[in-house]
Amino acid sequence: MSSVLSQVFSSKLFRGSYPDEKPEIGFQMEGSAQEKRRMTSLVNRIARSSPFGRSVLEKAAEGGYTLAFQARNGTIVGSCCEQKKAILLDPVYSDSRLISTLAHEARHAEQFVRGADSEFGKRTVKSEIMLYRAMEADAQAAAAVTVLEMKGRGDDKPWQKLKKESPYITDPLKYAEEHISKPRATNGLLGAAFKGWYDDALIKEAYENSYIVATMDEIMKKKKEAENPYDQKETSANIVNMICRGVDGCYFKNEPEVLENPKFLDISPSTLSKAMHYFSVRKMRTGAEPDPSVDALPVRPATSTVAPVYVWGSYYDISGVGENIRLGMIKKSRNGR
Repeated sequence: MSSVLSQVFSSKLFRGSYPDEKPEIGFQMEGSAQEKRRMTSLVNRIARSSPFGRSVLEKAAEGGYTLAFQARNGTIVGSCCEQKKAILLDPVYSDSRLISTLAHEARHAEQFVRGADSEFGKRTVKSEIMLYRAMEADAQAAAAVTVLEMKGRGDDKPWQKLKKESPYITDPLKYAEEHISKPRATNGLLGAAFKGWYDDALIKEAYENSYIVATMDEIMKKKKEAENPYDQKETSANIVNMICRGVDGCYFKNEPEVLENPKFLDISPSTLSKAMHYFSVRKMRTGAEPDPSVDALPVRPATSTVAPVYVWGSYYDISGVGENIRLGMIKKSRNGR
């Protein structure tokens, strides 16, 4: 059952009235009648205006994922919980903002259905970087292509919202935006948006702090190094074949080694320092040798400024810019992506 706060932010006082209609995608929805009408409106806007977005939502629903609102603290726009099979949206945000978030989180659900997981600590550091960055880049690419299709069918606001907040993702789609009246999802558009995600050093560092630095700190604190081997290897080809699914199979089928690009693998000096410290502590406590994949990772220059950012349940100081709302897609709870 939804909280009173969630109901308030979806109420008629805040959002006005929504039509009483059936959802075109078979999600199980949780919440009040008004909340369900709002969720149905979000789902139907995507389903009616984006064939690609509709397919993403269908796969999430078919995978048994539920849809609900959950009021957070103003920092987490949405999340997808693999364990609970739940997509959660923060009702405080506008419908135009939540459209791309719903597409993003539904894409994570689809990834989990295809075999992805969020079991940090079992793969090599290089493999974790390749996999978890690919999951985020793909989810954001799916969101961008969804709202671009919607724009071409007259529902423009979600695209304009994402364009303002995430230019690294939308700029690669500029030609399609400006020269194609009704753009359709293609493997090329998905791949271009995917690659754009990696141009945002702020996003990359935030995720490093989340799934590498914070995870290693927690493991050391609980002295569970023996339970986190960091030894399973993944290949770029296997990852993109599982994660990067387009309208015609894998959208990197002609670039299976794309994740080996140094820009896709680079880490910050602070992340390298944390990894070296962790494996030193682990060797002292368990005798296990360090993960050799760390030594092969490129190291990008240190960021020049810092700003507090909330990522997956903890605050971190990372490179900052004025437009902090752009970080919405990475502000997740520890129970989901």
